[in-house]
Amino acid sequence: MFNVIKKQYLKHTTCLLIVIGLLLGGCSITRSLVSTRAVAVETISLAPSSEPQKIITTNSLDENHTSNPDVIIEIDDAKPGQLMDGIGGAFNEQGWDALLSLSPSERQLVLENLFNVKNGANLCFNRIPIGASDFALSAYSLDDTKDDWPLKNFSIKRDESCMIPYIKAAQQINPRMKFHASPWSPPGWMKTNGSQTGGGELLGDNRTLQTHAHYLVKFLKAYEGHHIFIDRLCPQNEPLVSGSYPGCKIPASLYCRAVTEFIIPAVKKAGLKTRVWAGTFNYWKADTRKHFEAIFASEQMNRAIGGISFQYSNIDWVKQYHEKYPAVSMQHSESECYNGANAKVEVLRDFQDYIAYTRAGCGLFTFWNMVLPEPHTSTWGWSQNSLVTIDKKKKSVQYEPSYALARFLGHHVIAGSHYLPARITKGDSLIGDLNFAPKDCVKFMHTELAKGEQVAAFIKPNGNIVVFLLNQGGAVTAKLKTGHKSVEVTLPAESLVAAVF
Repeated sequence: MFNVIKKQYLKHTTCLLIVIGLLLGGCSITRSLVSTRAVAVETISLAPSSEPQKIITTNSLDENHTSNPDVIIEIDDAKPGQLMDGIGGAFNEQGWDALLSLSPSERQLVLENLFNVKNGANLCFNRIPIGASDFALSAYSLDDTKDDWPLKNFSIKRDESCMIPYIKAAQQINPRMKFHASPWSPPGWMKTNGSQTGGGELLGDNRTLQTHAHYLVKFLKAYEGHHIFIDRLCPQNEPLVSGSYPGCKIPASLYCRAVTEFIIPAVKKAGLKTRVWAGTFNYWKADTRKHFEAIFASEQMNRAIGGISFQYSNIDWVKQYHEKYPAVSMQHSESECYNGANAKVEVLRDFQDYIAYTRAGCGLFTFWNMVLPEPHTSTWGWSQNSLVTIDKKKKSVQYEPSYALARFLGHHVIAGSHYLPARITKGDSLIGDLNFAPKDCVKFMHTELAKGEQVAAFIKPNGNIVVFLLNQGGAVTAKLKTGHKSVEVTLPAESLVAAVF
């Protein structure tokens, strides 16, 4: 497949697209013409706005060349890495409730700006909660009847009034949209504490595990009845955490047993094409190492799963997993949630996380809440970030800085692209390290990047190569080199850059 892509790109007329996000003056992203080759230059503000941040295109011509560029970036296009699935975000009840406060035309505009492939953020592989997430309007499962082991009272009636209309509205904009799904908690009667909230673990007896697997299959079938096909099923969101909101701890040994002996067989028996992925794992503290090691050691489970999903996880552990199981696909399933401030430094940290998880081998990066109402507060009392904020009283919309980043990434790293290994082999100190650590970030993830690794590259299906980096220093000249060609560009001072050639 890659040979076809490479032939396409060798035939393709060479052009250079530089997208630059200035960290000062509203964090705009810029695009310019360099060398004698025509180059388009785009800018996009990272400041919050009542309108979606627009890409501004200018044209110029810079004929200056240098035989000794300040920076050299080498891209190995002979060794493509993982297939990229694009960019995604998470559906939630609060988001649809906020969207319903807008007029139909205003609501449609927000949806277009999120999901339109060409003119929006192109969020094309999105996350669906099974039952309540922590941004549901209240706690619920798809069967809250105690001890209903035959699941006679299983129902998606609540979803049909909220989550499913939200998802269907997105599908109307992009019918090829894909989905991964995970529960925050199974029905409370399947847990040790008898409740979706307040802690508790999944019961480990065979009857519970069989019913739990059947519950997940019924969800998949019910959503297929609405023409919503779930590509990837992750059996539990963050199985190491449970608190006041819906959640469920699952010890590693029980997790592996549930997946291999019950969930995967049940999905296959039902004739579903959904792949069961392990996750979504949050290895966010040192004391989660034993859980990771048990998952890491289960070769039976890792041979059976369709892939594995990480969020808030130590990036060195993610790399360790990928080194042992290079054939297992990986995805990132939730960006850092923060506290609702939607600050620019948090967006730069998101960019840092994106580069780190991609370099570690993940083919998908999933932003957290796509839409939240003002003041970004969950049903359980904490505030978190979102791509779009809606003030239900004023019926106003604000596109947050993270929306601009999502649009930037979604525009360039489209589904079907491949990751390409790349390094800054000269001048990485001029570019600066990626070491943003805003308040409330998960420092244990260790997504800091330095010594030439502050860059990621991809080849698109049309053959264009995309290079991402953040120049935190002064203006520098840079040469981008592949095995077949090189191009010289100027990287403006304090700029976020995506070069496409």
